[in-house]
Amino acid sequence: MERHNSIFKVVFFALAGLVALLISSVVALLLIKGIGPEDQAAIYIMIAPILFVVALLSLIAILVYKDASKRGMDPWMWATIATFVPNLIGVIIYLIVRYNVKKTCVACGKGLQSDFMVCPYCGASQELLCPGCGVPTSPEWNICPHCGHDLKSIES
Repeated sequence: MERHNSIFKVVFFALAGLVALLISSVVALLLIKGIGPEDQAAIYIMIAPILFVVALLSLIAILVYKDASKRGMDPWMWATIATFVPNLIGVIIYLIVRYNVKKTCVACGKGLQSDFMVCPYCGASQELLCPGCGVPTSPEWNICPHCGHDLKSIES
C-alpha cells in the first residue's frame, strides 16, 4: 500500500505543479503585454476567479485528504481524484465511495464496510465478544453494557 501512496502523492504534486505553471504563464503573458491603468481592472477581474478556483481546489484536497486518512482509505489517491477530476465529479465519486467505508479494522485500522465480519486486509475477526458474558461489543466501549466487564483490558 505504501508504494501506491507514494505514486499518487507524486501524481498529485505533478498535476498541481502543471496547474500552477499554466496559471503563472497566463499571468506572465498578461503582464508582458503591458498594463496601462485602464487594463489593470480587467486583469484583476480575470485573475480573481482563477485564484478563487485554486483556493477552492486546495480546500477540497485538504478536506478529502484528512477525511480519507481518518477512514483508512488512500488519502493521496482520493485527494488527487477529488481535486483534478473536472466539474466536481471527483468529489461526488469520493462522497459515494466513502459511505461504503463505515468502520475500521480493530487490528490494522484500514477502512471496512459495516457488514464485514473479517478484515480482508489482515484477516482479523471484527466481532469483539465480551469475555464476561460473550455478547458482541464495540471497540470504542470501555465497559460491557450487559455485564459490566472491563473491555479495555482485553485489547492488548
